[in-house]
Amino acid sequence: MGGSNSSLVCCKETECSAERKEVTHQLPNGLVKQPAQFAVQFSRGEGSGLGFALRPSLKSGSELVVSGVGPGVGTGLVGEWNMQNPNRHVGDGAVVLEVNGISKDHNTMLGQFRTSKTVQLVLKPGE
Repeated sequence: MGGSNSSLVCCKETECSAERKEVTHQLPNGLVKQPAQFAVQFSRGEGSGLGFALRPSLKSGSELVVSGVGPGVGTGLVGEWNMQNPNRHVGDGAVVLEVNGISKDHNTMLGQFRTSKTVQLVLKPGE
C-alpha cells in the first residue's frame, strides 16, 4: 500500500520534546488506553495522499481536526497507520496540534500538507 515511495514511522522519544512524550494507561481489563498525545511522521510518494480530511477546530480555530478518514480500512497512509497502531489511532475528532513544528495557525499548518512530502504530526486522539 502506498508504493515504495511512501512510509510512516512513529517518532522516537528522542525526536519528541518531553511535553510530547507518550503517556499510556493500563486499564483493568488489560487493554492500553491511547496516549494523551503522540507524534507520527508520514512520507508520501508523488501524487499519493494521506487518506484523511481536516478542518479548522471549532473550539480554538488555531488547530486542525480530523473530520474523516478515507473510505475502507487501510485506505491511504493514515489507514495503514491505524491498522498497524491501534493504540495510537488517527480517527475522526483527533486534533492535530502541530505539523512540521508549526502550531497555532491552521492556515500555515494546512500549507504544510500541500507543500511537504513528509509531515511530522503531533496529535491528540479524538474523544
